[in-house]
Formats: sequence, C-alpha cells, structure tokens
Amino acid sequence: MNQVSDDGDVLCWTTRRLLRLYSSTKRVQPKIGMPITAVPETVVHRNSDGREWTLPGEAALSRNGRWVWTSSRALDLASGQEYDVSPAFRIASGISDEGDTVVLQETNLAGLLRPGGQFRPLPEGIRPAQVILMDRHASTLVWNTGSSTLGEGQLKKLDVATGTITVLVDTCPNCEPLQLSADGRRLLVATRSIDGAPGVWVLDTLSLQRTDLAPGYAAAAAITSSGQTVCYSGSEGMLQCRDLESGDVRAVVGKTAQVAQWAATPDEFPAPGSRYTLKGTGLQDAAVSVNGTPAKVAASTDTAITFLVPESVEPGQAEFSFEQESSPFRSSLAHELRAIAPRVIKLAEIPGAESIGWLPYLENGTRGGLAGEFEPLHPGEVVWIHMVGLGRDPSLMLWYWQDWIGGPLHDIAPFEITQDDGWYTVKIRIPEAAPNGISVVKGRSPWDPSISTGVEIPIAPTSAQQP
Repeated sequence: MNQVSDDGDVLCWTTRRLLRLYSSTKRVQPKIGMPITAVPETVVHRNSDGREWTLPGEAALSRNGRWVWTSSRALDLASGQEYDVSPAFRIASGISDEGDTVVLQETNLAGLLRPGGQFRPLPEGIRPAQVILMDRHASTLVWNTGSSTLGEGQLKKLDVATGTITVLVDTCPNCEPLQLSADGRRLLVATRSIDGAPGVWVLDTLSLQRTDLAPGYAAAAAITSSGQTVCYSGSEGMLQCRDLESGDVRAVVGKTAQVAQWAATPDEFPAPGSRYTLKGTGLQDAAVSVNGTPAKVAASTDTAITFLVPESVEPGQAEFSFEQESSPFRSSLAHELRAIAPRVIKLAEIPGAESIGWLPYLENGTRGGLAGEFEPLHPGEVVWIHMVGLGRDPSLMLWYWQDWIGGPLHDIAPFEITQDDGWYTVKIRIPEAAPNGISVVKGRSPWDPSISTGVEIPIAPTSAQQP
C-alpha cells in the first residue's frame, strides 16, 4: 500500500522482489513453468533530507511521518532507532503519532504497544477483526467483525480511555473499513458486494450519518487526514473530490480508462485477429492499442470494452493500452498473445442475450434458429459454431468429430469459416451416419495440441431417418 505523511515529506510504498532460488552447491536456474515467488519489500523515502530505508515485508506509516511498522519491527525515523517487538506482530493498519499500534501476542491477546513501552491489553472482542483502524493518537479504534463471505458482520468503535465499545453499524455484510480521519470522526467504508456492484461511503462515527460517494458505485476512495475531503473514482473513471462539510463536488481528473486484470483461466488468451472483451471503468469511447498498433473497437460501455486484436501484432508478450482524450493517464496491461486460442462463444456474452443463459452459441444453418437440447440438429444438416481465438488464418485449425463423448476422433473439415466484426462462424455439416445423442466437435491448434476447444452437438434423427 502506498502512503504519505500529512506534510508530504515522507513517502512509503511496497514493492515485490523476485525470490532467487539457490541450492547448496549452485544457483538454481528458473525453468519455464516453475512458480516464481515474489516477496514484499517496503521502501521509505524522506524528501527533506533524501534519506531512504528498505524494510522486509509490508509496512505502515504514521500520519506525522515519524514511525514505520512492519509486522514485528518498528522504526523511529526521527532518531533512527529500531525496535524488535517479536514474537508479537502488528495486526492494525494504522500507526499513531506516538508509534502505538495494535499487536497480537503469542497468547492471542490483542493490545496497544508503543515501541519501548508497555503492552496495554484491549477488549477480547477486537481480536478476530479483519481490519483495525486508529485515529492520530490511538484514542479511537474502529474494526469490522464477521466474515464477508457469509454476508454478515458489524462495524464497531472502541474508546480506548474508557473501554466503551459502540456498534456503529449493526448489520454490514461485506463491509471493509478503509480509512479513519485523524480525529476519529469520519470513517471511510467499502462494501465489497458479491453481486459485482461495490460501493464506497463515509460514516460519521458520532452522528452515525452515512454519505454515499457515488450512486451505488465507487471503484476506489481516500479521505484526507482532516476528514473534510474525500476523493473517489466512479464507474465512469473520473476522479472526483467531495467536501463533506459543504457537499460540493469537483472533478480532479476527467474520464479515465481503467481495465481489470486478465482472467486466470487458460481459455482467456487473446489471439492476433480475434475479438476480446475486458471489464473496467471509464471505457466508453476509449481508444485501444496493442504494442502501439491501434485496435478497432467493436463495442464499449463505461464498464466493458470489446476490441479486435490487430492482425499485424506478433504472438508473444504484448502491451494493451486504453486511453481517453479527457485524461492524461492511460491504463496498460501486459499479456501473452497466442497464435491460436480457440474458444466457443457463450450466449450470455452477446449483448442483450443475458436471459438466455450460458449455452454455447450454436445455430442451425439449414433450418435457422438456435440449436440446443430442445432443438437438436439432424444428420446432414449444417451447424454454425460461433467462436473466437482462431488467429490470423482460421483455416489452419485442425477439426475433429466424435460420434459420442469420449469416442474415437475422426477428421472433419468445415466447408466455410466466416468472420463478422471479430466473431468467427465455423460451418460444419453433420455426418449422415451421426448417431442419435450427443456428438462432439473439437478444434485444435496445429502448433500445440494442448490448445484446443470442444462443443457438444445434440443430434436427433428426422422422422424419415427413424428405423
């Protein structure tokens, strides 16, 4: 997490360092497919004198820029003194101006610890908290309880001096406290909804008044230490700031394209000459390029963009960039391009077809209409299979027919493969001898047999073909 002190003098950020592997006699050379371990490392930089510190693991910075805590160590940047507090380890995300933080001891007892000072136990109810925030002087602690996966939990506040615990929100499913203002008055909260529509809002911990930052959606947010201003990016990718006292909202950065990370499933590799869709924010009318080559945009909304990977881009590692004219920033992702990455389109991927369901996009090219379990094809008819990822020359794909699932493979040649704005339509005639039941069409890459796709084809004989 990137952090900065209130006066802007001290910066703190976390990087990832690749872990080198060694044996007792020689360095272990990484091989293709070998998992690479990246360990977190925190860098602290002070602008006033140019000093810099590198600490193992992730760390937290106090608001006044004096204290840095890792999981089990504390560093006083004013004196340079370092404190080892192990076996206790930090469980709070905040550090007070005096260096206090919440730690957990070996006995599973949670409490406040100041470097070089005494341990002050906290009420038992704070220990299972997922996130613990504190104000500037560790006089107020805020945390959440319960499991977000179970859709339950509460937001609670502790007055450290009196030991009084107040329930701020009695039922807050999927809630995650993000930041607490320096005076402990305002709490920034994110709702990580399981239905994919997150929200970010501000809660006044005294009046319990809630302020929603955007109509049902905010991608990210941060509140100033004073608690007066909160800045957030919404579904359109704009960075806006709101004055919580006056309610005034101003746009800091215009509409900015931001894309999410690639899916990890093996069928999510794009191919040159194929259509691909990514989700994010601020993507309406965004410009797309791949390795600097402009890509044609087939469709775009604020939360999704569909584009055609340029045919001229070579397979291998590629940089995908997304830009808006109204913003000086661009969003980029690096991802592998494969010469062929075949995949059958699902109906729910087609705009307006969400209610139909996640069925393969098959059409009856002889009689028309969709083909499926209740509309099977007949021997001798033509099936249209709609696909993506067939690469620059789809005729190179190898195609096979199975009379039944798991049966022997037989070569079959599509009599036509067409492309319409990025969708490939593979047209195959059902063999006259195809049996009643479920047959399979498979497509494979000519370079790598492991890169393949398959689709089940329901077959039923016509009345004239019945025995």
